[in-house]
This record gives sequence, C-alpha cells and structure tokens, in this order.
Amino acid sequence: MKSEIVRPLKRKKTQEQSDDGEVDLLSMLPDSIIVSILSQLTIAEAARTCVLSLRWRYLWTYYFGSLNFDASLVRNDRTSSLWMYKRDLFKRRVDQVLNSLQTQTVEALEICFDLGNDSHVDNWVQFAIQKKAKKLDLKMDHYAFNTIDNKHCDVPPSLLKLSSLPSLQVLRLSFVDVSGEDLECLLSSCPSLQTLSVDSPKRLVSLRVCSHSNIKELEIRLCNDLKTIIISAENLRSFSHFGYYVSINYEHIPNLKEVCFGGPGLDGMFTDFFHLTIYDHSSSLKVLKLNCCLKTITDLNRPLIFEPDHAYDCLEEVKLINFAGKNSEVRIMKYIIKNASNLKKILLGGTAHYSSSRMRRMLAPFTPPRVEFVIM
Repeated sequence: MKSEIVRPLKRKKTQEQSDDGEVDLLSMLPDSIIVSILSQLTIAEAARTCVLSLRWRYLWTYYFGSLNFDASLVRNDRTSSLWMYKRDLFKRRVDQVLNSLQTQTVEALEICFDLGNDSHVDNWVQFAIQKKAKKLDLKMDHYAFNTIDNKHCDVPPSLLKLSSLPSLQVLRLSFVDVSGEDLECLLSSCPSLQTLSVDSPKRLVSLRVCSHSNIKELEIRLCNDLKTIIISAENLRSFSHFGYYVSINYEHIPNLKEVCFGGPGLDGMFTDFFHLTIYDHSSSLKVLKLNCCLKTITDLNRPLIFEPDHAYDCLEEVKLINFAGKNSEVRIMKYIIKNASNLKKILLGGTAHYSSSRMRRMLAPFTPPRVEFVIM
C-alpha cells in the first residue's frame, strides 16, 4: 500500500551528516520512502522517531501500516485503585494517536480491549472505515481490565449502517455480541471480505454464509448458543469450528481445502462432516485439523453415505492439537489412517506430559512407512 507523497522539509545542505562527519544515508531518502519504512514498524515504534530531528517530527503521522492497540498488556486486579485510571489512559492514548494520523489509508486496525458499550469503540471503527482499512480485529475480551460488569460489546453501529465497505478483507470479532442477521448484513456489505472470524458472541443462534463469492476463511469459536449453520460458499478454502456440537448444512463447498474441528463437539462435528454430509468434498480437501478435547468417541460406526475410502482418500495431512494420548484420540487417528490411503503427513502437538517419542510410539504400530511424523 502506498502512502500519499509527503512534502519534504527544506534543507540547507544536500547531504545530512552525523556528529562524526559520516553521511546519514537514511536522511537522504525521500520522505515517502521513509514513511514506507516507518509503516513496517509498530505505530509505537514509528511515533518514537519524532524526536530524531525537526524533519522527522511529523513523518510518523503519515503511517499507513497496521495499528495494534493491545490493552491486555495492561493487567490489573479489579480491586486496584489504578485499573480505572489505566483504562481511561488507554482510551486517551488511542484517541491521541488516531487524531494525529494524517494518512489517507491504513492497512489494519486491531483493538484488544474490554471497554463494553462505549462510544470510543465505534469512533475507532469509524476511523478504520474512513481510512479504508483492509483488516478490522476487535477483541473485546474481559481479561484486559477485569471489568466488574463483564458485558459483551454490541456491534459498533458504524459497521452496520453503511451499505458498502469495499475495502474490508478481514473481519475478526471476539466478545462482540453479533447476531446472525448482523453477520449476513456484513457479508452483503463487504464484497471484498475473505476472512470472517467470530468468537464468543451471546446472540448468535443461526448463521448463513451464502452467495458470498469471496469468503475464503470462516472461523467459528465458542458460540455456545449457536444451533445451525448453512454454508454455501464456492471459494471457501478453510473452515474451523471450536465449541459445542452444531448442526451444519454444507450446501456448496467445492473448493474447501482445510477443515478444523475442536472442543466438546469434536466427535459429532467430525463424523457429520465425513459421514453424513451429502456434498462430495473429496476432490479438494487436503488437510484435517483436530483440536483434541475428547473423552470418548462414540459415533465412528455411523452408517456412511460415502464409503470410507472415498471420504478419506482426499486427505494428505492430519494435524492433532493438544494430543494427550487418550484412547479416544488414538482410536480416531487409527480410524483416519486406516481409511486415508493418500495420507502423507501427521503433525502432533501434545501436552507437556508426553514426550515426542512416546506420542510417536502410540501411533507407529498402525501407521504405514510412507506417512511422515512431525512433532510440534
């Protein structure tokens, strides 16, 4: 992304020299190049350059990179008399930075804060929209300041009131109380949206991801009240679900290459996807990820619509996260390996209780030599 050209300050010398007489090559660069370099830094690092010289004083205000404001770095016990002060200080600092920026565009705005329903959140979102941000990441988690009311943040009105948000490509909402209708509205108003992530909303009961040609990555996490999902997305490449069991209708996912399931509903989600779906995903699916949270696997003997070798032959890579060596986990891996004739790689991410050699020994007896083991 290119920033607007910054008019260089007038300098008396054609070359700037340091105190020891050496030529300062960096200061010889045009302002626009320096701004491009600054935009590769964090906004805090870029702002610190204002003290270098008179010329550098305002260069950082043309910063067009990713703005990341993370209040989780400011942790306090809710009983502390300082936590409210630091909370307000964080808001003032964000406002000060955003009001100082003169750039026409920014790459991204990421806010990690637990402000709840405060006008500052919507003002910050308005800034991102005005600056044509490609990525908007709102993490309204409660761990930052340990708020007593522990309320979710409502969807910022600025996201819903505009009929078109053509620049937005990535939208991540955590502890934002979004509904299915809100998400459908966002999908229709964001024609360039490629990634949608929703984490821990309270009002999301049903979700339809349909007729949106550009969505490539969909992540659903800890949506405890979610009951149904309908997915019809031709360009969807990656789908991830972590949480309780949800009934999903995979209407049209011809280009899905990676699927990830985890949480208490893993066994049902896994078996539904491979055994009950009426859509043939085998032509494109390559990677299966399982975030293990299993006590038992009880549904592997369900009647199959597709024969096992047809349903699993597509898989080339299986990744297990939080592998603990439970009988249910070993059983599901044995089942997959047996039926995935084209499997090339198994990646295991275990707990601290299991060594890499022990994890390998658990699966080695029924794993063919062609399959590569990678311990993460």
